Amino acid sequence: MLAIHRFYTSVRGPGLVVDHAEIVGHLIQFFARDVFDYFPKDEETLYCLAASVTAHGIPAALLMDRVLPLLHELLLSGLSPARALENANTIILSYAPVNEGDQSDLSPFVSVFIGAFSGRDGAFTWASAGKPPPYRLFAGQAESLPWSGDFPLGVRGGISYSDHTDRLRPGEMLFFCGNRLTGLSSPAGEVFGEDRLLSLLKSSTGSPARLAESVLSASLAYTESESPPDDLAILALRWLGGGRPE
Repeated sequence: MLAIHRFYTSVRGPGLVVDHAEIVGHLIQFFARDVFDYFPKDEETLYCLAASVTAHGIPAALLMDRVLPLLHELLLSGLSPARALENANTIILSYAPVNEGDQSDLSPFVSVFIGAFSGRDGAFTWASAGKPPPYRLFAGQAESLPWSGDFPLGVRGGISYSDHTDRLRPGEMLFFCGNRLTGLSSPAGEVFGEDRLLSLLKSSTGSPARLAESVLSASLAYTESESPPDDLAILALRWLGGGRPE
């Protein structure tokens, strides 16, 4: 089994300096099948990625090692999130053609969410391939961005994906998490669930780092664990608006 790593990353650069410009990001990642990433395109644009793969162990790690750099390259080439997903789907299908007569030969599916965040005006353009969008937090409210569902990558060719654009208000936050979080179980066998997560998000205040840490602490308390489970990934991001420091 792959080792579990805990690491924090910050985006630093002109217009993206943490706590001093348009975008504040904080990531907690426990390396496994469920991965979040974010990286700048230029001084005004930040990309956010969330991906998970149906495979386990070494096959999952190997596929992720190919998919994440591929998505980086497609996005940095100037493609929109939806067009990047369409190109990635074609390339992933070329890795291992699906043999419908033998389920053991099926290629793993990859669920991906891509968001392009503009620090200039708070526009968040996103597309999804089978991965739920983030939660939107503002003034004590929390809701998931509207989403009708789309096929994951690697299911079949010729799939079209759509770009959606939401505009954030200054101070508004986006919270990304995988199904691993809402699917956590207590010692009594009760599931953490989305309602509990929404209640936690609505009551949380402070920086993205504080939000991510509070959700992590709540998950540890719920499971009565001293260390987090693998497959757990959390990303919180806030637009401060107009480049004003926090």
